[in-house]
Amino acid sequence: MAPDLAERLLAARDQAAGASAPARNLALLAAAGAGEAGLPDLPVGTCDRRLLALRQALLGDRLAAVADCPACGTIVEATLALPALALPPAAAGTVTVREAGWTVTARLPTLADQIAAATAPGSQAARALLLARCVQQASPGLAEDLPEAVATTLAGAMAEADPQADIELLLHCPACGAEALLAFDIGGFLWRELDAWADRLLHEVHSLALAYGWSEAAILALPERRRRHYLGLLAA
Repeated sequence: MAPDLAERLLAARDQAAGASAPARNLALLAAAGAGEAGLPDLPVGTCDRRLLALRQALLGDRLAAVADCPACGTIVEATLALPALALPPAAAGTVTVREAGWTVTARLPTLADQIAAATAPGSQAARALLLARCVQQASPGLAEDLPEAVATTLAGAMAEADPQADIELLLHCPACGAEALLAFDIGGFLWRELDAWADRLLHEVHSLALAYGWSEAAILALPERRRRHYLGLLAA
């Protein structure tokens, strides 16, 4: 990993610790893109696709995942091939649905919409806020007056239009034979992996700083192979 990227990811981890999941995703993408403008306004699927690419570039294209079987509680392990989870971009930026006498047009949710919705008190309020931000036209009423059936249809149309934002994996339990669809959150996986990576890296920095008196910046600037060589000398 390039030293400047390592420093940016460490800074992102510090800044976004305790933040909502969408805010953490933004921090990771900003670190990877060196502060690229316009990230909050990208569709959620585009952001997830970039997070997949970032994870592959940093840690490889295989991901070990575990989940509890919802039927019997058995822990199920699986290895995911990340390239297979990268879906085509959304064909259009808006969707229109007609349901129960309503006609509603909405744009696809963005990372900024997710960050705003994460501040709402509860999942129902979060969905309502997300839809209110995305609806561009509604007839015969206002976005906040959408009946539940219309809101559900609209949310489904958004997910269908931007499938990368709503990945589900089929879990098969070898213990009881049950099958279930589970949501796959690349941002959550990547954050946990980078959190563990950061802990290991800072431990290495601590060891080398104690032994040689080098600064954090100097240690991070070392090529990884050379850094590990010095760590091996200390352990010998």
